[in-house]
Amino acid sequence: MSTILLYRRFGIFGYNFVKQDFIKDLTFFRIEQPRERFRCPLCNSSDVWAQGGEVRTIQSLPIGSKPTFVTLKVPRVYCHACKCTRQCKINFADPKKSYTHAFERYVLEVS
Repeated sequence: MSTILLYRRFGIFGYNFVKQDFIKDLTFFRIEQPRERFRCPLCNSSDVWAQGGEVRTIQSLPIGSKPTFVTLKVPRVYCHACKCTRQCKINFADPKKSYTHAFERYVLEVS
């Protein structure tokens, strides 16, 4: 699977495809954010230092009738400009939500 498919079909850009897993009837896509794209979520500075992160699994658009999930490590960064430590924003899902923007639009269209 290529990164262009993530962008055109799932609305996920700025990430690299790592691998896919098929577990029972579920599909999992593993992606990662390149280090050069890390930004401070408060001041948008690129002068940040990575300090670990948290793995999130987010539901995305189904493929056929099978559920699809995107798994990624959301990096935590220390910003040298504003002196804060925060998780980087992800552009395809809201914080504290377990689904993507594309999945949200799909559910609204179907309902």
